[in-house]
Amino acid sequence: IRDTSPIITFNGFILCNENYTDLYGIITMLKAFLKLLEQGVDCRLLILLLGEVNNSKEAELKSEIDELTLQITNKDKVLITKVCNTEFWPILKESHVFVRPTLTDGDALSIREALWFDIPTIASDVVVRPQGTILYNSGSIDDLVIKIGKGLKMKKSQRAVIPESYYDAIVKVYNSFFLK
Repeated sequence: IRDTSPIITFNGFILCNENYTDLYGIITMLKAFLKLLEQGVDCRLLILLLGEVNNSKEAELKSEIDELTLQITNKDKVLITKVCNTEFWPILKESHVFVRPTLTDGDALSIREALWFDIPTIASDVVVRPQGTILYNSGSIDDLVIKIGKGLKMKKSQRAVIPESYYDAIVKVYNSFFLK
């Protein structure tokens, strides 16, 4: 992980909706990564799979992931691995860019962690994202490639905002329930 090439990090599940659509954007991420390599961008991709649903939809998705991975000629450039019972933030902290190309989402903790560690964070525009997130047009691999390239060029001191700490607000809410 401490090689000199920048690391793009992605985490998510192998999960499809009823239309066989890759909800976490693994296929989108791999296609964008292949374009970056074709453009001569020196980078590596680390995909951490937090889990998968085992049914026919996900089997098709895994097959497509395997096909795309075979197109990456330098196997040292990509690592797709399953993780369990581990913290994501120590790996994220070593990353140069974090990408969340989901087709639907909530308030993703991994985005907030990446921003906190001053990691350029690129995410789809499918929901409101925390301030400082670089948004790309969901479904546009070309826009994602542009935004990842921008993120790879950023220095830590270029971050636009310091993420808001919610610690005091959360403690205040807890205290309002338990200290009555």
